[in-house]
Amino acid sequence: VNAYTSGAFHTTGIQLGDTYVDAASQSTGIVATRNTVVNATAAGIVSQSAQDTLIAWNLVYGDEPGRAPIAADYPRGIDVAYNGDGTTILGNMIHSVHSGVQLGSDRARIFSNTIFDVDYGVYVPDNGTLPGISSTAGTIFDMTSWNVATGRIRLPASYDGTVVDLGSGIRSTDLSAVFLVTTNEASQVSYSWAGRLLNVSASVGGLVAFASANADEAQTLQATWTGPITGMQVTTFSPNTIAFDLQSGSTIAFQGSGFAPSTSYTLTQGGATVLTAQSSASGGLSFVTPAAGGGSYALSNGQGSSIVFPFPAIAAPLIFPAIALVLLAVSFVLVRFMRRRQWDNEGSAEEDREGDSG
Repeated sequence: VNAYTSGAFHTTGIQLGDTYVDAASQSTGIVATRNTVVNATAAGIVSQSAQDTLIAWNLVYGDEPGRAPIAADYPRGIDVAYNGDGTTILGNMIHSVHSGVQLGSDRARIFSNTIFDVDYGVYVPDNGTLPGISSTAGTIFDMTSWNVATGRIRLPASYDGTVVDLGSGIRSTDLSAVFLVTTNEASQVSYSWAGRLLNVSASVGGLVAFASANADEAQTLQATWTGPITGMQVTTFSPNTIAFDLQSGSTIAFQGSGFAPSTSYTLTQGGATVLTAQSSASGGLSFVTPAAGGGSYALSNGQGSSIVFPFPAIAAPLIFPAIALVLLAVSFVLVRFMRRRQWDNEGSAEEDREGDSG
């Protein structure tokens, strides 16, 4: 679908449903898959007054010089508008628009989309700012994006839903690029770091929302919190220290691997000791956090942050050959030195013999 035809731009590429009239007039179960939509000035694909719509594996982008959007916050790649409840947006590629996806309806699932060259990856307006706009119980996760000018995911202050998103620049002592929202109460949250790949997941209402990203450091560590979790943010994540903010009114079970073997760990909250636990010989660690209403916790073995490796993973295979070359160079210099010393000694002995014969 090319929305630029006959010398004129058209506002929408594909319209699913129509302006809301009443419940009896709503569409249900519409499917829009494997379409290419280009140059729409409002939105490539719009779901409006259409319940449980599937929008998947489409390509939506803008590619017409001088195109004029209909307003300042347009065009949008995919727009879920008034009463488009239960829409699933999956596996789409969207680029060169204002916002990749705008979400304005309830119970949406937006995941595994690739979005780039935009101002916003996913934009969720404040409830009531547009006619019929409401966005409760939405789930956003596993988004791949780059060249995002303003924000990967924009949420209203009162957003009610689940979001798991990982940006760039992640380090063991700086996880600010990990965006985790679980206002609908997660039953489990897991962080798994293997090499330079970090995966974060949250189980909410039977759905596992997840995201992965390459970190700036390499390590191997896994930690899982199980129980009713209404808020979770990890700020430090290393084998020696894990710092996290946890909101829960119940006990939370912790289980992890990759910790220092056979080592005592102390869990503190606000500087006060909560409990101590001993890691296993293989580096496993488990305990149960008492019900305390939530707060800031630190799990530490007293050794500070671990040494991690900030070099790119592609450089790892070159390290040992480089060490071998250094050792070879040192050996060469040492041999030259020993030979030079031997020559000097032989020269001195020859001079002594000549002196004796004279």
